[in-house]
Amino acid sequence: MTGEFFLLLGLVGLVVAARRAGGALGMSPLRLVLWGGLLLAGGAVTLDVPGGPLQLSVNAGGTLVPLAGAIAWSATVPAEERRRGLWAMVAVAAVGFALLRVFRAEPPPPWIPPPVLTGVTAGVIAALLPHELRTVIVAAAAGLLVAQCGVALDLALATEPVSLAVGGAEGYDALVVGVTTGGALALLGKAGDGRP
Repeated sequence: MTGEFFLLLGLVGLVVAARRAGGALGMSPLRLVLWGGLLLAGGAVTLDVPGGPLQLSVNAGGTLVPLAGAIAWSATVPAEERRRGLWAMVAVAAVGFALLRVFRAEPPPPWIPPPVLTGVTAGVIAALLPHELRTVIVAAAAGLLVAQCGVALDLALATEPVSLAVGGAEGYDALVVGVTTGGALALLGKAGDGRP
């Protein structure tokens, strides 16, 4: 439920910002709301992946919808923006993977939820390289998905019986926090630069 609340809050903020920014996302506010609706609807669908000691499940809203968005983004942006976004995705994935592994071994204090800490870190890293809002959002989301898949592979190779939901539960929350943080920082950066 936390993920849905943060997603709704982020979508409202992004729709307002998209109207003000005049197309910084490269899509209309209605199209943005439709993508958000897909994320919310997909969040209710979890697919189990059979086999092995790892009980793996994939959340459609937290994995498949952002993946479709990343593919659509890569097909429509200029090469320079795509290059910056891919570098940001790699950085987010590397740091996200390291954080997720550390949190599995030694959780942070109870007053710092791991999804929030991971999401904020991912959003900050994603906002450091790209200049375009849509690229920051895609870099945060796709980077966190790659990190979660890396943790799933790591756990599968360890052959210890565990359960993991890629893009679901805490992974979904981290994705929402990461996208919201990265988007907010990108908008603040544009405002500070005097760009529309």
